[in-house]
Amino acid sequence: YATKQWFLPDVTYAGNIRLLNQDREVFALDDFSLPVNELNTAEGVFIVKDKNNKPELGMLKDSILDFGKDRESLFFYVLRD
Repeated sequence: YATKQWFLPDVTYAGNIRLLNQDREVFALDDFSLPVNELNTAEGVFIVKDKNNKPELGMLKDSILDFGKDRESLFFYVLRD
């Protein structure tokens, strides 16, 4: 998803991705200070921890199960390809 904006589940994930990819613009879904009018959610990929009841995020495209020391599962949704 190199050409899409990334929307991560929280500021912890967003911060870690930002450290690893300093040229990449990433957003946290729990950051209420985001300028919503500047976000291109139609061209974004949403990474969430809960895969249930997410039709507003588009199609489930991928997942990472048991990720990290907390063994969290992450699910990747896109509104369109």
